Amino acid sequence: MCRVPGVSVSGYYDWRGHEPSHHEREDGEISQEIHRIFHAHREVYGSPRIQVELVAKRQRNKPIGTKQRKDAQVAPNLLNRAFSTPPLTQNG
Repeated sequence: MCRVPGVSVSGYYDWRGHEPSHHEREDGEISQEIHRIFHAHREVYGSPRIQVELVAKRQRNKPIGTKQRKDAQVAPNLLNRAFSTPPLTQNG
């Protein structure tokens, strides 16, 4: 079996016994959420509606940001850098 894909036997058993990566675990969670949404809507939701629900759910859990304190001060420009870009030229 290992000869066909060109994998060593020890490599196969090493792969088979590995822990799932963060990406694989995240994919599994998303897959479960897709199944939950599909079954919750009587198995008639297609991929566009499921995607809208997934995006809405992930945005609810996403941090909105931090509020700037009223007494906060802008850091001084110690290097005296001018953060601007030169104007674009009309050369093709």
